[in-house]
Amino acid sequence: MKKSESNIKEISFQAQRPLIAEEVSNFFLDQITDGIYAVDNSGVIRYANPALAHFLGYESVENILGHLFFEYLDKDVFPQIKS
Repeated sequence: MKKSESNIKEISFQAQRPLIAEEVSNFFLDQITDGIYAVDNSGVIRYANPALAHFLGYESVENILGHLFFEYLDKDVFPQIKS
């Protein structure tokens, strides 16, 4: 194996490391029975575990990803939230 081929494999592995860590984290978060979510700076849900989807009455997290978190708050409990 040439030295350049070895460097390419090392770079490729290093580039994959964050993806592997994210997959492991998501695996464990998906097993938790408490609803867990992550939103971006705009309040858009970027991650949700299956427990949260079930709690909100959905079969899949795909139904809530990309939506504003505020859409799921009870407006009577949080009247300061504007639609």
